[in-house]
Amino acid sequence: MDYDAKYRKRIHTCLEKIDSEPQYAPNRDTCHRFVAAYLAAGRSPHVVIKYLDMVRYISGIVPAKDFKVWDRRDVEKVMSHARTHMRPWTIDTYIVMFKRFWRFLFDLCSADRAPDAVRWLEREEPETEITKEDLLTREEIQAMMDSTKSIEHKALFSILSAGARPCEIRSIRFGDIQDLGSILKVYVQAKKVGRKKNLTRPVYPGAGFMANREHADYVRQLVKQQPDRDDPKALLFPRAHDEWMRRIVLTAGAKAGLIQIDPNSKHPKRTKGKPLKPYLFRHTYGTWAYKYHNTAYARRLMGHGPKSKMERIYCHLAQEDLEEALLGKLPVERPDNVEARATFAEKWLTFSSEKRCELMNMFSDWLRETGCQRGLEDFLSAGTPPGSQGAQPGVPPARTG
Repeated sequence: MDYDAKYRKRIHTCLEKIDSEPQYAPNRDTCHRFVAAYLAAGRSPHVVIKYLDMVRYISGIVPAKDFKVWDRRDVEKVMSHARTHMRPWTIDTYIVMFKRFWRFLFDLCSADRAPDAVRWLEREEPETEITKEDLLTREEIQAMMDSTKSIEHKALFSILSAGARPCEIRSIRFGDIQDLGSILKVYVQAKKVGRKKNLTRPVYPGAGFMANREHADYVRQLVKQQPDRDDPKALLFPRAHDEWMRRIVLTAGAKAGLIQIDPNSKHPKRTKGKPLKPYLFRHTYGTWAYKYHNTAYARRLMGHGPKSKMERIYCHLAQEDLEEALLGKLPVERPDNVEARATFAEKWLTFSSEKRCELMNMFSDWLRETGCQRGLEDFLSAGTPPGSQGAQPGVPPARTG
């Protein structure tokens, strides 16, 4: 299916409603001009639909008023309504869209100050609602795969568990797949709002977090089953859309016993269990990536930029993870310095809770400052501050500098 054509049809439908309903009357020309400008600039039709949905939403709250004469009170009225009906991340997205749309209204660029009506808006960047207990384990992902006989569904789970975004999976084409024998490399594209150039990166089904060759074989089998496999521009998942992936994930989760769904609902609806959704696979993969790799490498795996702060969203580490690092149990540790590690493990059991917290804070600061998780032996050999009397045996000394 040509999803661009599908989205353009939805744009046409939205514009027809805007032209026919009275609350949009003062802004009809603005909406048409906005759609033409964004499509001409090469923006995704899906992004244009999001803006049109926003226009329809705010016009229902403050109807029949030209956007150019809106003031702060009008925007405050909309935001007050949004805070009672929308989730925090949706509100954060609306704040960004508000400022961009109002800059368009007054022909301003991103470097110019936002118009007075929206200048006061500040992004909140709320914390994620997912906890470490909500993440999927390897056994749970495998149980979901075993619950279905469809190779297409198994291949979908393989790529999801390799850290791909659901929106990236929709655009995977046969030309994006490289079979290197020992590993399978699948290139995915992230379409970011406001960026003219898409970001391309590889994901590796069956490697990394879910290190199982069978998972890569599911993708290979799916490729062999597709009649258009010789066309590099043909889609790997021609039926893929958000609701399709959500339905597959919830159905498999219910069969695997991870959740309960409402049997009377037309579409699968979770009533009990984990907050299962396609993006939960990415949160699980992201936590693994940031836990077992340094930040720079994890960002490459996740498709985050070098200055990204998204690790605070995808990194769901708990207190026991830091204790595990202090005791030298992370798999990225080198197998040397076993004696020092054993000495510290014995010493750790004798520490008070206050002493443990102090050491964990020291270790956490050291990891953040050095930008890596190289292991306990590096922390032990980091040195002592000038003028100190030396570190206690088996206790990590303070970092120099």
